[in-house]
Amino acid sequence: TRQCLQEFPEWERSPKKMSRLHVTYEGTIESKGQGMLQVDFANRFVGGGVTGAGLVQEEIRFLINPELIVSRLITEVLDHNECLIITGTEQYSEYTGYAETYQWARSHEDDRPRDEWQRRCTEIVAIDAFHFRRFLDQFAPEKIRRELNKAFCGFSRPGLPLHHLPAVATGNWGCGAFGGDSRLKALIQILAAAEAGRDVVYFTFGDAELM
Repeated sequence: TRQCLQEFPEWERSPKKMSRLHVTYEGTIESKGQGMLQVDFANRFVGGGVTGAGLVQEEIRFLINPELIVSRLITEVLDHNECLIITGTEQYSEYTGYAETYQWARSHEDDRPRDEWQRRCTEIVAIDAFHFRRFLDQFAPEKIRRELNKAFCGFSRPGLPLHHLPAVATGNWGCGAFGGDSRLKALIQILAAAEAGRDVVYFTFGDAELM
C-alpha cells in the first residue's frame, strides 16, 4: 500500500508527549521486531541495489524476504510525502555480517501467524531518508522537517484507533551511506512516533554508545 499524506503536524507547536522507548544494541529489526511495524531504511527507488551491488539494511531485508523484490516492479519512486507499507512477506533465510561481510547462514522457517488473508503477520514500512552529501546540511530546519514528515508518514495510520497501532521497530535510519547522524535520526524518529501515537523499540545494531 502506498500511503500519501497531504497534511503534516506543526512540529514546533505539537502538544504530544513522548511515547515509550526501549533501546537495545542486541538483535535486529527482523529477528526481534515480531508484532511491530518494522522499518525498511529505503531508497526512494524501493529496494535500492538489491538486484545490483547494494547489500545494506534494505537490500538484506529484500534478500531474506524475497517476496519484497516484487515491489520493485510496481512501485514508482517515493515522493517526500509518501511511504510504502508491505504486509505479509515471509522470511526464508538467515544471514551473518553486513555489506562486504554479508553471508547466507541458513534456511529459516517463518513461524509468524497468518491473518485472515493467509498473509504472514509481518508489516514492513519503506521510508526513504534524505541523502546528505555534506554532514552539516541535515541540521538545517527544513531538512529536519523533511525527515520528521517522512518518518511520520511511515508511522501514522489516519483513521485507525491509536490503541490498535503496534510499536515501531527501527534503528539507524538514513545513516551510513546516506550520511545521517545516528543521534539526530534517533530523535527524529522518536518525535515522529510520539506524534503518530506509537511506542518505539530502537535497535542500535551493536552500537553501545547510542544506549
